[in-house]
Amino acid sequence: SGTLPPEGIRAAREFLESGRTVLFSLKDAAAARTLAALLNLGSLEVQEADGGGGAYALLGQIDFKHPIFAPFADPRFSDFTKIHFWKHRVLDPAAIRNARVIARFDKGGPALLEVPVGKGALFVLTSGVTRTGVVERLGLRLASLARDHPTAIMRLLLLACTAVEIGTSSRPGS
Repeated sequence: SGTLPPEGIRAAREFLESGRTVLFSLKDAAAARTLAALLNLGSLEVQEADGGGGAYALLGQIDFKHPIFAPFADPRFSDFTKIHFWKHRVLDPAAIRNARVIARFDKGGPALLEVPVGKGALFVLTSGVTRTGVVERLGLRLASLARDHPTAIMRLLLLACTAVEIGTSSRPGS
């Protein structure tokens, strides 16, 4: 994600309002302007999380009842400790009307939120998505899940394919 021009924001909003799903990755704190515009908010305060000397965050709480995570509820697939988030952003979910936190980091901050927009849903990932940061490790988890739950893989791929933008940086967690 990042900065979208006004016509891009309008197109994404129309896409959402028509019943589609979009994944918005908060690649950096500056992306908050685009997110606020997508949600018709005047502004949205987003800060870089304190990494504490190169420490990474883990997913601490996951709503396994949510359709995106339900296929991972089986103990064989619910261990996300190998997925490290080297950088992420902090925001107050209460600042976004009707936001639902479906995953939190181990220190309590929201990792993934779902926000209804018209007939659609905007998923907000408070981390960037990069090959070495998240996608590579998640790919290992998906490969093991694919044998038993192919529909879960399709859900996650659909979510990823409708992303506004997925970063291509090779630095961890950018």
